[in-house]
Amino acid sequence: MKPPKTVFVLGEEVIGGDPETTLFRGAAAPNVAVAGALREWRRHVAGPACRAGVRWWRMALLSAFSAPLLKAADQPSFGIHGLDASSGGKTCGLRIAASVFGPSRFLSSWNSTAGAIEAAAASSTDLVLALDEIG
Repeated sequence: MKPPKTVFVLGEEVIGGDPETTLFRGAAAPNVAVAGALREWRRHVAGPACRAGVRWWRMALLSAFSAPLLKAADQPSFGIHGLDASSGGKTCGLRIAASVFGPSRFLSSWNSTAGAIEAAAASSTDLVLALDEIG
């Protein structure tokens, strides 16, 4: 028997499979949404983030785009703890990472209950989980 094909369910879209024959069991990632046009996001977010020279911003983009690919590449998940001076670009970097998957509601806070962080983690499976120290 052939092993099941791995697909990535992104809201209403199924990547790597047929939406008509894919059975999804579980909670959909409620934070993923289209929020604008790709061209505008590249122009106003990704482009400036890459050109700005702020290491947190580039790392945020790389982390966000790599997260959904880890399972397919048979790689473990990872975490990044940003430690820098105030106004070093950490919160902006998290907002940039969150913008890859839609509106800024994808950004959560460490200043939450353990249950809230667990729920955020569960809804971010195979995606980036952006937790900011500022609440």
